[in-house]
Amino acid sequence: MFNKEGDEKELESKQRQLLSGSIDHIGKDLQDIKKIGVEHAILNFNRSSISNNIDNIIDISKRLSGFIR
Repeated sequence: MFNKEGDEKELESKQRQLLSGSIDHIGKDLQDIKKIGVEHAILNFNRSSISNNIDNIIDISKRLSGFIR
């Protein structure tokens, strides 16, 4: 059992693949990637559940851009 909230978050991040999960998870990943000097990233929605919905792709892309601007 975990005693600290930080321990739970650390375990969660070790079990989750990079750039997967909720908007907040992916946004945090993008922030971390930016911190190490990456200036551009290309996100591929082809295999996601929203791949056939351009409006959702645009919406999610806009929301994610808020994490790194």
